[in-house]
Amino acid sequence: MNNFLISILGIVIGVFSTILVSIYFYRKNLKKSLTPYIQFYSSPFEGMDKDVKKDLQIKYQGKEIDNLYEIQFLIANTGDRSIRDIIEPLTLKLPSDFEILDSSVIYVFPEGRKIDLNFNKEKNEIKFVFPLLNSGEFFISKILINGTPSVSDFKFTIVADELPPIINSEILPFDAISTSRRKKFHLIPFISGVILTLLGLSIIKVIFDNWNTLPKSEKSGFFSFIFSLNLSNWSLLLSILPSFLILIFGFLLIIAGFTNGRFPPRNKKFIVPNDERLLKRNRLRVFNEL
Repeated sequence: MNNFLISILGIVIGVFSTILVSIYFYRKNLKKSLTPYIQFYSSPFEGMDKDVKKDLQIKYQGKEIDNLYEIQFLIANTGDRSIRDIIEPLTLKLPSDFEILDSSVIYVFPEGRKIDLNFNKEKNEIKFVFPLLNSGEFFISKILINGTPSVSDFKFTIVADELPPIINSEILPFDAISTSRRKKFHLIPFISGVILTLLGLSIIKVIFDNWNTLPKSEKSGFFSFIFSLNLSNWSLLLSILPSFLILIFGFLLIIAGFTNGRFPPRNKKFIVPNDERLLKRNRLRVFNEL
């Protein structure tokens, strides 16, 4: 009966693993994604005393600005397939309450990838035109606005195969941008992983040493085996799954020690030159507060 139980557990684990692997590779082969990340935003007038603001004048290209707002987007192909054959380009259009003053593309990866920016002041919209954007490629655009829009106002539209017609902006994770591809070693997750791995192996060793204590029923059948188990036998069997989960989690933490503290490691690490304009990131405030 012990061999029968082991066989059942092996079949269940094998089927479950096969399903997970199949789903992963199936989704990987089909995934196409374009993500406009909000990398940086700044509103110098926000929080300013009304009397001070009334006496302060800022002009941009000869025009007086009521409320200057700067935002920087990192727009990336975050999918596994190339984006090409675009019917209508990626477009950002703001409500009439806000005026786009200027826009520019300040960085493109890889160098030489063609990204054209068409800014239409009358329509208050920006079109980003590119014939091709491979997986992992991206560009950074800086936009100046008269007004203080909210996150819901930054919606991009596009007409392209397998992409949604409206793409919402996302906050760029703080650790998603770097000036180097070199991975750092993280000691805390590595040590935690070693401890959990040893704990999981210890529990498995105890299970293995006490496996012979399980009853060997003379009768054949699964239910006769179940009804012959006592409390100690049940404790032994129920500890199998937690021990494997602890062991797996320990392995993942060990790997995380070599992948910048993350597992699974971040698929898209955006590498930019060591330029202050490209490294702007919001550290203290949350964009959704606006």
